Order: sequence, then C-alpha cells, then structure tokens
Amino acid sequence: MNKIRVEIDPITNYVYHMLSVAGVGYDNAYGRRWRHTLPESDLAVLRKHEKQLTVKGGEHCGEWYGPLVCEAARGDVPPEAYYTAIENPDMAEVCRVLGAHYQEYLRTVYPETLRELEPYAARLQLLLDESALADRAETMVGAELAAFRVMLVNAVDGGAEAIDISPDQDVFGIGRSLDAELRFIGHEYIIYLLKKALAGTAAFQTMDTWRITEGLAEFYLRRLRGDEIFFRQMQDVVDFYSRQKEGLSARELYLRAESWALLHTIAREYHAILGNDLTGVYAHGSMAFGCFDPERSDMDFLVVVEHEPTDAQKRSLLEILLQLDAFAPSRGFEMSVVLAADCAAPEHPIPFSLHYSNAHRQACRTDLAEYIGRMKGNDPDLAAHFTVTRAVGRTVWGRPVKEVFAPVSREAYLASIRDDVADAAEAVRENPVYIILNLCRVLAAKREGAVLSKEQGGLWGLKNLPQEHHGVIHAALDGYLHGGGCAADGSSFALWALKELE
Repeated sequence: MNKIRVEIDPITNYVYHMLSVAGVGYDNAYGRRWRHTLPESDLAVLRKHEKQLTVKGGEHCGEWYGPLVCEAARGDVPPEAYYTAIENPDMAEVCRVLGAHYQEYLRTVYPETLRELEPYAARLQLLLDESALADRAETMVGAELAAFRVMLVNAVDGGAEAIDISPDQDVFGIGRSLDAELRFIGHEYIIYLLKKALAGTAAFQTMDTWRITEGLAEFYLRRLRGDEIFFRQMQDVVDFYSRQKEGLSARELYLRAESWALLHTIAREYHAILGNDLTGVYAHGSMAFGCFDPERSDMDFLVVVEHEPTDAQKRSLLEILLQLDAFAPSRGFEMSVVLAADCAAPEHPIPFSLHYSNAHRQACRTDLAEYIGRMKGNDPDLAAHFTVTRAVGRTVWGRPVKEVFAPVSREAYLASIRDDVADAAEAVRENPVYIILNLCRVLAAKREGAVLSKEQGGLWGLKNLPQEHHGVIHAALDGYLHGGGCAADGSSFALWALKELE
C-alpha cells in the first residue's frame, strides 16, 4: 500500500479558511470570495496578529503559529473545544475568533469545498500510486516513514504551503497542475525523510539551515524524477550537491553544505567590513574539488581586495574567523587576503596582505596586533592556490573567477607545488597519506599539467606510475577516503617521486 495518502479534513480546511478570509498570510480569490461572511471586527483581530500567526519559508515562523494554527489544523479536536482550552491571556481574542465560526463554516462553506477538492484528490491519489514515489525516495535518502498524509486545502494560494502540521501530515493547496503537485509532494516527502536522516545535526533547528535542507530535498527530487527542480531559487544549492562525489549519504552531503553556508556567512561579514574594496571571496582546495569532508578537511578561501586593508579592517577579518571557529570544520580555516592587481598579473612568489590558518589561531588570540603587524609578505603556495582557483575555484561572493585570476605560469605553478613536497622524504613518516597523494598530484602536474585534488592525484598515480608503487598509493587512498593512517611505508615511494621531480 502506498504510504502517501491524500486526505480532505474539515478542521484543516477551516483553520486555513480563517487565515485566508482575513488575508493573514494569504492573499487570494478564495479569501476575498468568503470575506463578507465574517464580521469585520473579527477579521481585524486576526490581522492585528498576522506576524505571530503566519510562517514564511526561510524568513520567519510566528510564535503563535504552532499552537493556534499547526496543532489546531491536525483535525484531532473540534475548533470550539480546542481554542477554548487555551488559557494564554495574550491569545484570548484570537482564540475567540478562531473558535467562533466552525459550525457556520460546516453548513455554508465546507460542502462547496468538498465538491472542489474531491475530484482533484482522487486523480492525485491515482498518480501517486502509479509513481511509487515513496519507495523510491526512501531508498535514495536512506530513511523511512510509516505514513505521510497529504492534507488538501483550497484556501492557501498566495501564501505558505507544505506546512507540516504533525509528524505525518502536510498541507497542500490545489492551485497547480497534477504533475506539479506530484513534484511538490515529492519535495516535501523527502523533507520528512531528511528530518530523520539528519537527526542530531543543526538541520531544521534554525532558519539558518533552511536553504541547504530545502536544496538537498531538491537535489534528491531531481535525481528521483530526472527533470527540472521544483524550487528554482535553490539551483545554486542543488549545483553544490551535484558537484559532490557519488555515494555520499544525506548526512555527509548536508554537513558539506553546512560548511559552504558558513563560508557564505564569512563572505557577507567581510563585505560589511571591506565594502566596495572587496573584489570577491573564492573557495579553492577540497571545497572547490568537491571532496571536502568536515571531519578531515580545512576550509580554503582567498579574499581579493582592491587596496591594502587597514590594520583595523584586518583585525575585524580575523575576529570573524575566531568567533566562527567553533562552527569550523575540524582543521579550521585557511585564508589569505591578496590584492586584485596581483591576481591579474601574478608574479611568483605572490604577495599577500594577511594570512590565517589553524596553526596561527593561538597567536591571534594571544596578541592580535602583533600578529597583524608581521603577517604579510610573499607566499610561494599562492601560485598553486591561484592555479587551483582558476581551474576549479568557486565564487562565494563577488566577480567571476576567470575575471579576477589570470593564469599563473607553468614554471611558477610547478615551483610552488614542488616547494610543498620538498621535505617529503622526512614528512612521509609523520603524515604519509597527505605526502603520498600530494606527490602523485605533483607528478601529474609536472608530466601532464593536470590540476588535481589529493584523491584525483592518487587515482592518477594508479594509472600512470609504476606497478611497484601501487600498493602504497592504494593504502594512502584508503586512509584518505575512510579515515585513519596509511597501512604501508611510503618512504621508498617518496624518495622515488622526489628523484622524478628533479
């Protein structure tokens, strides 16, 4: 039996009828048609408390929406009894209005509502049964529901829909085609599955997570149906999820997006600090390659400015990162501030105006002024960062990547990445996974000019390097992808790779 059932309930319809007729959260022909049936004084009471009684996706949730709309609309208790039982004096006049008109609604309005809803509900249920939407969605997301009730109402055009009024009930209007309705229901069914799959995270706990949870539902919906997404304003979030590697769970995808949302928060704050001097904020490294893991990766980004920031601005930039440190991935942030002129005409080693990473966190907290005074100069790593940014980098805020970053010369790029593995013979003992995979991608860059992630470098090594080294590369890849260290000794591979690079 299909877990998704289409239902028509008089109490659910009545609650949204009252809001629509008052024009509270809804502005539609339905409300205007029945407005003459309620006293203007009662409508004025509801309008006075519109903000408290309504929700708007991603923006606000009225403090009275839960007890006076959501719980009342479940259909468990007749409105007269339900609203009379609420003893909060601040809600008293709204409860009086919402509880006063149910019987009249049943006599004069609901029969016509049934005539409108019943044919639509029957066709929609047939379409849902044929689609096997529930089973397919559960397999994809990796969670299950016992049941899902589609509560049809005809009063919610021009306002919030798909509002969960219980753990298994969701409100839908009928102002769209049946195919569009099916996609809308699919989106919401996935949202309910995600509430289970993402339990224990910040998802659905604050408005801050709204876009990335809605976007994840859209990502799964597109995979489910293979057509355009339903909420097109989520396209950028869907694109982010689409760039991630295959096989990640819903939880893993969400945690990556949570970090991406944090980077957007940083960019917004940096714009407030730097104003028109901010050219853009650009993600590189694992966030750009699509292999970011909040448990093992750092958050790499470049901040491009038109002019040298003042010390006061630098202090503010660093304070933002220190304040957000508790929300950062396990290896923290790695940020460099660079001038737009140096991005447009890069000369190795490229100058920087400010740098921050986890290695400098304590120094910043101990004496921020002293740190700011010395943290500038030339950084040989920037040639590699610029090359990666131009190849796969993502614009978090500002001008497009290719408009800001000119190509770095091949010689500068190779010099930069060779510097990063210069001590590989010793460092491989302490950090074998990083060194082995990094040597692979440096060799790929030297031989083919390729710009690869660590994982891509390891895979390249398995295809292009001598068979005798495949065992250690496999071990490093396994450690990188599944956590833990490298089960093989990488010393001989490191010495061989360094000779190749000479």
